[in-house]
Amino acid sequence: MEKLPKNIESDLDNATLNTNALDLIDHPVLKGLIAFVSGHPVVAGTLLEVITKTWGIIQKQKEINFFEELNKDPSKLHEGLLKSEEFIQKFLITYRAVILTSSNEKIKNLARFLATNEETTLTIDEYEEMVNILVELADVEIYILKTLDDFESSIGGYADQTPHDKNAANDFWEKFIDIIAEIIPIEEIKPRLNRLQRTGLYQNFGPMTIDEIGDLAPISSTADGYLTPLYYKLKKLVLLEAK
Repeated sequence: MEKLPKNIESDLDNATLNTNALDLIDHPVLKGLIAFVSGHPVVAGTLLEVITKTWGIIQKQKEINFFEELNKDPSKLHEGLLKSEEFIQKFLITYRAVILTSSNEKIKNLARFLATNEETTLTIDEYEEMVNILVELADVEIYILKTLDDFESSIGGYADQTPHDKNAANDFWEKFIDIIAEIIPIEEIKPRLNRLQRTGLYQNFGPMTIDEIGDLAPISSTADGYLTPLYYKLKKLVLLEAK
């Protein structure tokens, strides 16, 4: 058998040493966590059983919330889906996200999204991208999106991708900011909107004019942006929930 190059052999030896270093950790809680995530036998059975039981309860409750939401409209899930490789992959993508989130509202959103599988033409990659967006959104950000949606709807909305009217948005923007400022500090609103822009669900109107900037002009002084076609696509597929 051909020998490995010395540099690779050395890296493998170091990797073994690093793994063995886990045996030197004496803290009982850390030992329990190491055993839980890696199966590394460095802990007495009792602590591992406690951690495993706790995680089992957390995971089971998430599964209950997920499947109960799916069961609200079981007609969308027929037996033929179990023969679909695409559906099984989408289910596993969704289930993984469910297990990793701590938000029951996100779990419900994810269940409703999976249930729309046959109503969409999303590829697996597109589906996973949407799931990642749903997981990334904080509850407060969903609230911001839904609140802005309500105001946009009051002026006709942008769901049909008509030109975005900044002047019309200016009419409601101050009231919109006042509502959001009831749940987060006003200085955090602009950073939240910037973060939402990175998800592709929100887009700002572009650079402000000199008149709009003024001297330390507050965010409520002029409309910052609008909801994108991607938001309306996601909204159509998922009735977003937030606390």
